[in-house]
Amino acid sequence: MADGESATGAAMSKFDRIDKLCARRAQNGIKEYGCLDLATDPRDFSREAQEELLDAINYVKWAMARGDMSIVEGAVILHFIKGIYRLLI
Repeated sequence: MADGESATGAAMSKFDRIDKLCARRAQNGIKEYGCLDLATDPRDFSREAQEELLDAINYVKWAMARGDMSIVEGAVILHFIKGIYRLLI
């Protein structure tokens, strides 16, 4: 944390960064696929989210297996991803 920055402020800046990364990905999606029309898009976004989380679980496991991520760090991340997945099912 920077001098004078609270733990809450540091956490919020990380969430702000995540929000900005999400917005950037959405903009890239618009450039590649066109505007999203929720009224006519037939996808099941809840199911899409579940599938993406399952992919994330595999990526974390592969990173751990290759040594790109520690076992402890990976285990913590997997715990949280699996918890989020349980909320979607």
